[in-house]
Amino acid sequence: MSNQNNEAAGFAMVFVFIAMAIFIWAALIFALATFAAVVFTFVALWAWDRPRSIFGQAIYPHEARAFVYRGLLGMVLLPLFVIFCAAMFKLHIVDEAWVYIIIGGYTAGSVGIEYLKAQYEQDAAANATYIPPAPPAALPQPKETARPEPRKPFVFGDWDDEERPR
Repeated sequence: MSNQNNEAAGFAMVFVFIAMAIFIWAALIFALATFAAVVFTFVALWAWDRPRSIFGQAIYPHEARAFVYRGLLGMVLLPLFVIFCAAMFKLHIVDEAWVYIIIGGYTAGSVGIEYLKAQYEQDAAANATYIPPAPPAALPQPKETARPEPRKPFVFGDWDDEERPR
């Protein structure tokens, strides 16, 4: 027997452990995102017809419908993309994988796009420059009108004012 330590086998084991850790994290993220998609879908169906408030946030029907429609669109587009890639690269997709592909499409279409929208709004708010409000417009000055001639001061009359000429 040989007591030779093969360093390539050690490197392969490290690579396998790293790949397993990445796979486990990806599966965990997929499971959490799918759970969030299911919960948010029920909330969206609850707010389908009229605005609802949950945890202080208002959910409007157009937002709820958009969430579900984006999920359904992802549920169609991701399998179509997988079929396209499988045809291009001559790959065989295992039948059991289609359920995960369809669920992943719904999750990516609904929760994924909602996450991207939130990131975009956050970046837009961070990059927004403050524009101070415009100063109020100057009040219009009244037009100068021709001033009437000053009146003669008032003088009380006398008993004999009829005799005075005017």
